[in-house]
Amino acid sequence: MKKSTWLLLPLLLAGTVFGQTLANLPDVNLLLQGAKVYAQDPESTYLGSITNELDQDSIFNWLGPYGSTLSQTSLWNELSPYGIETGKYSAYNELSKTPPKIVKGGKVLGYITKNQTIYNRISPWQLKSIKDQLFQ
Repeated sequence: MKKSTWLLLPLLLAGTVFGQTLANLPDVNLLLQGAKVYAQDPESTYLGSITNELDQDSIFNWLGPYGSTLSQTSLWNELSPYGIETGKYSAYNELSKTPPKIVKGGKVLGYITKNQTIYNRISPWQLKSIKDQLFQ
């Protein structure tokens, strides 16, 4: 094997797993149902749960504190620290290394982020697009 191939091999292998998306996992619905979302800020701010939109704590409840586009603790508020494109803890900041984390059973399952270099990620829009499948 040529020297240049050996130098590229780690990069090629890393590309097969680095930045894997949760949305592509076969059991993503079961995995995410009931999970909690927390910011990676110093306070570990609670940002809601991945539950039915009728649940007051749901990130999909447009009238609740975690699903409203007006709430400071909502991923969907473009002016909140967790929804603004430039925020250090935002799901929408493509460069953030500290996006909101998804936790279930005390374990981090992944991250809600647009940063494509983060392993076990799901973008906010992917999460929203599978919302109806989560609760069938």
